[in-house]
Amino acid sequence: DSRRAVVLGGELRTARVLRGEPGPGTRIAGPAVLELPEATVAVPPGWAGAVDADGTLRLTTTRPPAA
Repeated sequence: DSRRAVVLGGELRTARVLRGEPGPGTRIAGPAVLELPEATVAVPPGWAGAVDADGTLRLTTTRPPAA
């Protein structure tokens, strides 16, 4: 893993960068950038998830619903 400056939601942040296919069980919390072989995924702050047994990245919000 490495870190780099990124703009997410109009704000400059330091994000974790993962390169290549993450294996099952890999946990990801925003801010993060996943550099996959065929796509790039930006995970904003307030989102997190994991790679399931089939290799699918499943993300959900960790923020409470807006009132």
